[in-house]
Amino acid sequence: MFILINVIPLLLFSLIWGRFNTGSKQVIRSTIWGVLIISFTAFYINGVDWSIYYSRFLNDDDLYLAFEPGFVIFFKLLLFLSGNNFGIAILLFYMFVFTMLGYNLTKVKINEPLFISALLMVFGYTLILEQLRQFIACVIIFAIIINYCKSHSLPRLIIGTIIAASMHVSALIIIPAILLCKIKNRKIFIAVTVSSISLFAFLLIFGAGLVAFLAQFNFAFKKILFYIEQNPISIQFGWLNILTFLYVVFYIYYSYQIEKKQELLLLNRIIFVGAVIYLYSGAITFLARVTFYFIFIAIFVFTLYAKESYRRIFEVKSYNTLFLNLYFFTFLVFCFFSYFRNTSAPVSFINLNYYTAAVFDEREIGRIANVVLDKALGGESNNVQ
Repeated sequence: MFILINVIPLLLFSLIWGRFNTGSKQVIRSTIWGVLIISFTAFYINGVDWSIYYSRFLNDDDLYLAFEPGFVIFFKLLLFLSGNNFGIAILLFYMFVFTMLGYNLTKVKINEPLFISALLMVFGYTLILEQLRQFIACVIIFAIIINYCKSHSLPRLIIGTIIAASMHVSALIIIPAILLCKIKNRKIFIAVTVSSISLFAFLLIFGAGLVAFLAQFNFAFKKILFYIEQNPISIQFGWLNILTFLYVVFYIYYSYQIEKKQELLLLNRIIFVGAVIYLYSGAITFLARVTFYFIFIAIFVFTLYAKESYRRIFEVKSYNTLFLNLYFFTFLVFCFFSYFRNTSAPVSFINLNYYTAAVFDEREIGRIANVVLDKALGGESNNVQ
């Protein structure tokens, strides 16, 4: 319910977004981000990962071994600015990240309420509420790709990706993804993308010993090994994998028509790379999180306006766009409900507990953190990955 309460007003605004003038949009935009900042801060301690962040950061417990260095430095700065108040630090975090996301959305012609509502449907309970490190990494990568579409500066993209990877190492996937997308020949791009990602997936499935060996020398492989140990590889294929498979088949079959839109060529290819990666997420669970960066772009493309009007490029105008809209809506719904299919999900569908005051009360938040840690981890410390 928490996410739906935030999403429903956004969807209503999305229906008439093009009718507002610049001044009205600015007021609505500021209100939306302000509400989301307060809402997510007050709801934040309903999860589990926050208690581990709280325990490790306030006790300064092996932070650089548990988390990426960029995030450690960033969150320590937030704690310093907040007078070591964890709740205020979280408020500052959401203020910074949502403001950065909002600023980059203003650079493009897009249906902003629709973009935000879709983002909340897919990532509200997972990425935005629980996985702070990857959330900021996703927003940085999103900004970098928007900039890259205009500047085509590969050095800037690499530097930006390294900064994002210092928040969450999974962001490094963007560099090889962009290199794949730069392949000029359409058929070679598709063949190399499918074969290289499949080869990497089979390496993870059948080469666990090699991954364990590489983990001794490389932080990224250390993370991969952790994820594999936490979620052992098993051959599964869920509904989201089926939806993604349909997209991959559709892209390959209609690739000539899709890639004729030069202004969307790079973005469409990025989405295709992410879709191929997601195909293997049923067996290799952590690959689903790797695709978060690509889903950001998919939502962005779906909510883009045509340059000459305030009509979405993929607004329903024919049977093809009707099918695309139905497909996208189905994908959003499956993503939203997939969270609740997880029996270990910390937030139930009906949970509407807002800790508006408690999140800023150090004594109360410390008590809640101890309860959550004892319940979730059996009283033992652990790493948020």
